[in-house]
Order: sequence, then structure tokens, then C-alpha cells
Amino acid sequence: MKSLSEIVVCPVDGISPALESHILEALAGHPHSPIWQYPEWTRMLVRAGGAGAGWYVGIRSGEGVSAFAVVEERSIGFSVRAGFCVGGPVIRDEKTGISDALSQALRDLSRREGWLFVQCEPLLDVELPGFFSWSYKRFIEQYTARIDTTWDEDAIFAGMTQKGRHAIRTAERAGVRIEVADITAKNIDRFYTLFSETTERDRFSGNSRWYFGVLLDFFAKTGFGELRFAWVGERLAAAGVFVYFANVALYYYGASSGDPALRKAMATYLLQWSSIREAVRRPCLVYDFLGIAPPDEGDHRLAGVTRFKRKFSKDITKWSDAKIFIARPVAYRFFCIARAVRRMFREN
Repeated sequence: MKSLSEIVVCPVDGISPALESHILEALAGHPHSPIWQYPEWTRMLVRAGGAGAGWYVGIRSGEGVSAFAVVEERSIGFSVRAGFCVGGPVIRDEKTGISDALSQALRDLSRREGWLFVQCEPLLDVELPGFFSWSYKRFIEQYTARIDTTWDEDAIFAGMTQKGRHAIRTAERAGVRIEVADITAKNIDRFYTLFSETTERDRFSGNSRWYFGVLLDFFAKTGFGELRFAWVGERLAAAGVFVYFANVALYYYGASSGDPALRKAMATYLLQWSSIREAVRRPCLVYDFLGIAPPDEGDHRLAGVTRFKRKFSKDITKWSDAKIFIARPVAYRFFCIARAVRRMFREN
């Protein structure tokens, strides 16, 4: 093994094809395959305007990698920037010194780039000396519902709640038609119109049409995701963006019509079932609904969507705590005060 001092820190655009291949191999071997740690995902976010820049911090191991973190630089207001490592770091080698070296490199990067802090949201618990458990903002909800897609379809269907199975059968009887949509401007517009209707109705924040165009183009080129439509006759009743990356399928975005006549057809349930079956076919090891409310918080902002997702799965997973390093403590105190004052004025 080469020395731990061989640390690579570079913009994601500076990653060599060979290193990118090793990163993809590491993610394929990770039990939760976090797509957010794939460098091309971060490049996509930068193109879409979701991040200002992307950085790679890694420790070499022979021809591969022992540990790495792909970090998104984001603006958090008041002309302040911070680093976010979503779904990572990924630590493959538990040899002494690996976590310390990676942690030090992340802290050095945050200071060098002038970030207020760097935050990590690992899916597996990792040691990051110098960080403490806390988050400024989670990009991955700490609780999620999941389905073991190594089971056959009959077993997965039987594992749903009675209401979930009934809703799928209702959609089938209603003649709901599922389509894997081509990524065209017309279909992106269709999805975005329905998505905007959904976020306004459910009072969620949403992404721009430009973002979805870049995201769906990324999926079209890589094969890591699909746009699916659910039609009732000639009317679009529901739509979803689904990710299939390495071992994991993700329900990433969903949209549905508020028209009572369309909602009676239960199209959203058949849409999910079609994607779950695709995850089995690929094959993925798990289907992740990507976020539910904590079990003891019935009034949580995700309570409504949680009731929908839980009809498909009884399996709840809790991810590790986020970890944060405050690079500029004094500036961070002033930043928190400024945010609190702005929030007070907005509420009044």
C-alpha cells in the first residue's frame, strides 16, 4: 500500500478517467451506493446551477482508492459559501490513519476555499476527527423506507400493506398506462408543469425547469435514471423521476394531478410499482423511497408523503448523523444571528 500522505485534492473536472473508474467501482461495492458521491453527478449539479463548484478529496490505495469524499460548494446566503459532502465520505479501508487523513484534508480544503463550514452526510457511520455531529441542512432525510429487491415480485407485493395492494389493483382496473418517457423538451415540460402543481399544492419548495432538463439529460446519457409517466386515457395523472445506480434504486421526484377524477385512478401507486419492478429487473439490491418523517413525529412536514410511501414498505432505515466542521467560528456566529434576524422579519 502506498503512503497515507498520498492525498489527492482537486476539482471534480480534474479527475482522471482512471480515477473516475476506481471511484465508480468503489460506489458499486458500497452497500448503499450513494450516487451523490459519483463525480459526474456533481458536475451535473454545477451545470444545473445546484452547486457552484465540486471538489474531490481522496486517499490513494495502490491503483484504487482507500477513502474519498466528493464535496459540493454551495452558496448559503449573505455571500457566504459552504461545502456539502452528500452520502459520504466513502471509506473502504479501515487501516489506522485513513479517517484522520481524510478529515484533515477536508478541513484544510474548507479553510483554503474560505467556506464557513464543511458538512458530511455519510450513509455509514464514519469517524471524522475534528468534526462533530450536527447539520446545517440535511440533503438526505435521516429516515427512509426501503424494499429488499432481491425478493421476487410476488413476495414484494405481499409485503405491502393491504391498502397499497388494493390501490395498485384499482389502478390496473382503471386502465392506467405506464410509460418510460423519452427525454424530450415536450416531456420535460409535461413533468415540470405537473411537478410545479404538486409543490404548490403540498407547499414544498421545488427546482427549476432548467435543473430538471440538465438532470434528465444526465440520466439519458448515463442510463442511471428514468422519467416515468402514468396516463389515464390521454391525461397525465402522475409522473416520477427514478434513479437506478449500482445496487440501489431511488424514488427521487414525484408529481401528481390534483384533479379528483384522476386521483381516483390511483395512478401514483401503479407508477411506483412499475419502478419497483424495474429495480428487481436491473437487478438492484434495494429500492429506497428517499425520505420519510421520523416515526414519532406525526405532524412532520413529510407526514403526508410518508403515509403514501409506507403503504409499500414496513422497513424503516435511519442513516447516520451528519457531521460538520466549522472552519470560521466567529463568522459562523454572526451568520447565525443574521439568519435569525432575517427569519424574524419574514415571519412578521
